Amino acid sequence: MKRFKKLVARVLLCAMVLTQVFTPTTAFAATDISIDKMIAGAGKALQESLAADSNIAYKSFEVATLKAAGALNDDVKTKYVDAMKAYFASEDVDSPSIASNYYATAIIGLTACGESVTNFDGKNLLTPFADYAWVSGSPSWYSSTTAATILVGLKKGGAGTAYNTTKDKLVEFIMQDGLDEATGAFGYGYGPDLDTTGMVLEALAAYNGTVWKATASNAVKNAADYLKNEALNADGLFEAWGSANAATTACVVTGLAANGLNPLNYLKSASGKTVFDGFKSVYSDGSFGATDYQAQSLKAVVALRPYVRNNSEGTGSSGSGSSGSSSSTKVTPTRAMNIVVENPVEGEWKMNADGTWNLLVNGQPAKNTWVPAKNPYAGPNAVAWFYFDANGVMLTGWQKIKGADGVERWYYLNTEHNNWYGACYINTVAPGGYTVDENGAWVESIARRTASASGSSGSSEVKLGKASVSVSTAAAGSPFSGSMSVEIVEGMTAFDALSALCDEKGWSLDGSGSYVSGINGLNEFDKGAQSGWMYKVNGKFPTVTADNYELKRNDSITWVYVTTWQNM
Repeated sequence: MKRFKKLVARVLLCAMVLTQVFTPTTAFAATDISIDKMIAGAGKALQESLAADSNIAYKSFEVATLKAAGALNDDVKTKYVDAMKAYFASEDVDSPSIASNYYATAIIGLTACGESVTNFDGKNLLTPFADYAWVSGSPSWYSSTTAATILVGLKKGGAGTAYNTTKDKLVEFIMQDGLDEATGAFGYGYGPDLDTTGMVLEALAAYNGTVWKATASNAVKNAADYLKNEALNADGLFEAWGSANAATTACVVTGLAANGLNPLNYLKSASGKTVFDGFKSVYSDGSFGATDYQAQSLKAVVALRPYVRNNSEGTGSSGSGSSGSSSSTKVTPTRAMNIVVENPVEGEWKMNADGTWNLLVNGQPAKNTWVPAKNPYAGPNAVAWFYFDANGVMLTGWQKIKGADGVERWYYLNTEHNNWYGACYINTVAPGGYTVDENGAWVESIARRTASASGSSGSSEVKLGKASVSVSTAAAGSPFSGSMSVEIVEGMTAFDALSALCDEKGWSLDGSGSYVSGINGLNEFDKGAQSGWMYKVNGKFPTVTADNYELKRNDSITWVYVTTWQNM
C-alpha cells in the first residue's frame, strides 16, 4: 500500500503542475534556435533520462511525449513495456484499490508504444473503465484533472460506445467540480487555474460521448476565450505563483492545440512575444528549466510545430496564410484542416436533437454540397471544408463523394468532437495511415494498389512476395467471412491488408490501424462486454497494433471476432 500511495502521489504531482516554479536563466534571440532543433534536442535529453530511469513504469506521459516528438527508440520502449508487464502481473487489473488515474496514464504510454491495451500481456486494461463506480471509487479520484486524464486515456485506448456512460459522467464531474462559471475557466474550487484549464481543454477535445457533447463544445469555446484574455509576461510565458513557468504555459498550449486552436494567435504578451518565444527564452541544451516538467514542455512545442511557419529561422509567427508565404493557399493547424479561401461562407450552425449539424446559408440548409465555411468554434478567422448530404446533415468519417468531373473519391471528415468536428482533412495523413492530397482526396493506399494492380506494367514498387488475409466470425455465428491474397510492398501493414480485403468485398471498416472497432457492421460489444476484433499473424496474436505490423512473405493474417478474452 505504501508503494501504491507513493505512485499516486507522483502521478498527481505530475498532473497538477503546480508545486514547482522557476525563473528563466538563459535568453535566446528570436532566430537562435528553430523549433525542429528544439524538439530534437529536448527529445534526445528526455530519451537519455528515461533510459537511465529505474522508475520508468511511472513515466507514461514522458514515453507518450517521446513518441509524439519522434524520439521514442526501441531501447526505451522495450524497457517501459517490460516494466509495465511486471507491474500489471503483480496487480489485479479489476481492483478498485488501483488508481484509475494510473491506469489511464498507463494506457496513454502503452498505446504510444504500439501495444494493444485490450490484450496487454493477456489483460484488457480498458475493462474497468466501463464501470463508472470503479472509476469514481478509486483512491486517486478527487479532482477534475483526474477525470481529464482518464478521458484522454480512454480516447488513446480506443474505448468505444460501451464506455460512453463513464465518459459522460467524467465530463459531468468536470463541469460540476472544476468549472468557474464566471470566467469559463477551470480550477479546484478556489478560482480559475491555468494548468487545470489547459488539461481540461485537452480532455474535452478527446471526448466523444453523447449526453454532454454540446456542453463540452461550449465549454471549450468559453475556456479558450478566457485564456485569450490572460496575459503572458514579457518573454512569452505565463506566470504561476509569481514566476515564469514553462510547465503552466505548456498545459495551456497543449489544450488549445488539441482543439485545433492556434496558440500563437490566442496567446500573446504586451510586448508582442508569443508562447514559442517564451519556450525559447528558457530552453538550453534540451532543458526547459524545471527538471520535473520536461515532458510537458516538449509536448507543447511539438503541438506548436504545425503553427510555426519558418522553422529554419525559428520565428514565432503564426500560420495565418499571408500572401507572402510559400503555403499561401493552405495553412497547417493540428490536422491540416484550416484553409484560406477568398470568399468563405459565413452561415448559421445549428445542432439537432440527435447531435447532427446543419449549416444554414441565407436561412436555407446546405445540401448535397461542399462548403468552405467559417468555423466560429475554432476561432474568428477559421475556415474549413465541410460536406452536407441530401438532408442537409454534416457528414463525418470516411465518405465517398462524387466530384464535378463525375469521379468518386474518398475524403476523411473529422470525427473527433472538438472544434474541428466535421472538417475535411487536407494534405496530411488521415486515421488509418491514409494520405489525403491538397484537395482532401485520399491518395490510393499501398494495399489498394497492390491488391488491384499487382503485376501491372510500369509499376516502380518493389514487391516482396505475397501474404494472405482473411476474416473469421465463427464466434458470432459466422454472419460473413472472406479471404484474399495480397502482393506485399515495402511498408505494407496488417491493417493495409484488412483494408484491401474490405475494399474487395465491399465491407465497411470502422476504427483505425491502432484499434479496429467494426467490420461489415459487426462491431465491438455486439456479442457481449468482451467482444470485439483482434488479429493473428501465422496463428499468433502480435504484441503491436495492426498499423505497426509490417507484412513479410507468406504471412497469414486472420482478423478474428472474439466474444471473450478467455476463449481467444
